Amino acid sequence: MGLLLLGVSLICVGACGSTSKETQSTANGGTGAAGGSASGGATNAGSSAGGSGGSGLTGGEGNAGAGSGGSNGGGSGATGGSLTCDNCSGSLPACDTATGTCFGCVQDSDCAGLGICNTQYHTCFSCRTDTDCGDPAYPKCNAARGTCARSCADGCRAFETCSQALGVCVECQSSADCAGSRPFCDTRLGTCAPCQSNADCTDPSKPVCGITDGSRDASPTCVQCAKDSDCTDGKRCAPSGLCVECRRNADCAKGEICSRDQECAAPCESDTDCPGHSVGGITFANKCDTTNGQCGDCAVDGDCAAFERPFCDNTIGRCVDCRSDADCAAPTPVCSWLNKCIE
Repeated sequence: MGLLLLGVSLICVGACGSTSKETQSTANGGTGAAGGSASGGATNAGSSAGGSGGSGLTGGEGNAGAGSGGSNGGGSGATGGSLTCDNCSGSLPACDTATGTCFGCVQDSDCAGLGICNTQYHTCFSCRTDTDCGDPAYPKCNAARGTCARSCADGCRAFETCSQALGVCVECQSSADCAGSRPFCDTRLGTCAPCQSNADCTDPSKPVCGITDGSRDASPTCVQCAKDSDCTDGKRCAPSGLCVECRRNADCAKGEICSRDQECAAPCESDTDCPGHSVGGITFANKCDTTNGQCGDCAVDGDCAAFERPFCDNTIGRCVDCRSDADCAAPTPVCSWLNKCIE
């Protein structure tokens, strides 16, 4: 999509929402970016090329072909097929095994209680067609945006305008309808956006106009990067629009892992390798999950008593309310991707 992005922990750059009511869920941090390249980590004299790279936020580069091991221990790259994701969590909980990239969703089941998965932007939307819109006040699907909206035939409100192209009431049809921090109209979606091109991004720390997992409507916003080439010092562009050291373990040197902070580091071997952290003025000692070498709030369910959440989700190293529907009960029998029991 045009300038084409989530999460859950990356920036998930600020959501730019419409003033009209919408039923789209925003919990997933908005539109998931297209996958980054899955490249193998370099080790001394050798490097590994990963499997076929996915496109970046606005169509970034991929690394094609099979990789060969480096002369001093570089691992061999994947030749394609099914790839694994190492740290899918937060606003990007779903793994796309074709690219080894974490997204907001890959299939409808990733959007439990939140709608359906738009596989082009990898985010949970409310609708694909009008039949997905059950509220008679908002019967039309703005398919480009994935939200249920008012029909032009029913009359648009004072802060809306009728888009004949989309057939629904929208926030804008031109930039003349927009102001403030979102002065440009994204006519594809009928919503106002912070930027249309890089020239509109004046903050040196966010010089690129791109789509990230934090963009609620798949509208562009100013970010640090939209593709790997926007980053320096060998860093990679994460779906959040931040330049990071790694997206997956294969991005790191042999013997290192990509931590949950997206930094290459030696895997932990015991709790003493994991620094503590503070939440609400209370200091908690991090735990080492020796099965994956990652530090987190917990390694087993018993570590979660102090957090008042009974289950340890080892994929993210966090104490949660649920890990699957089996952990929930009526009247909230469904475990959402945010690890909350919902109706």
